Amino acid sequence: MSLKSDLIWDKLNERLAQIDPTNRTFKVILLVHLQKDAATVKSVVLDFDSLKIVEIERGASGSGEYSAGRFEATLEIDDEDFFKVATKEVTFKELIEQVDLVLTDLV
Repeated sequence: MSLKSDLIWDKLNERLAQIDPTNRTFKVILLVHLQKDAATVKSVVLDFDSLKIVEIERGASGSGEYSAGRFEATLEIDDEDFFKVATKEVTFKELIEQVDLVLTDLV
């Protein structure tokens, strides 16, 4: 199944590689469940602490080095909406105001 977000993973990884790990303040770890037609189709960890993106088992609450308690938040978001936020077509705040978004485990 082709996802709109598949178009941006390489670009996101490139941007993470350009970040100076010694000069940043945003170090959260997020679990993101991408959805299509209200079903989870892909799950990824956005690790802004280690500056990497890791795909995990679809719908899992954690995996390997990413135990369930390690995430600052878990986000269930439509793949198309994630693409819009990642490409700055909309801000996350605008998205929250526009759609039904499930955000849990906020620290």
